[in-house]
Amino acid sequence: QVWDLRHPSDPLCQGRSAFSEQHRLICSSLEALPSLAPSSWRPDTIIATQVFEHVVEEKEAMLALKQVLAEGGHLVWSAPFLERYHRAPVDMRRYTNDSAIHLIETIGGLCVRR
Repeated sequence: QVWDLRHPSDPLCQGRSAFSEQHRLICSSLEALPSLAPSSWRPDTIIATQVFEHVVEEKEAMLALKQVLAEGGHLVWSAPFLERYHRAPVDMRRYTNDSAIHLIETIGGLCVRR
């Protein structure tokens, strides 16, 4: 099953946090995801591409993804390096290979495969 995770500021979410199994839609910040999602919701794969440059608390967000990810699951992650500033709703940072690996490995329990 494919789920759509959107920030509450997205027009589709209308400023609310919600978890809809019927629509497979989650309106939540990454940091709040573990407390919003049912404990039985443990995806095998999470794809987070071009997201973390917009996250204010990057370590908390990465930890939240690890908490909901199924044991032995996969996180497919990418972030821009050479990208112009683009607020949506904020634009916080760019990543080098070293800074991305550092973020992922400091959480613990996640390994980087290139």
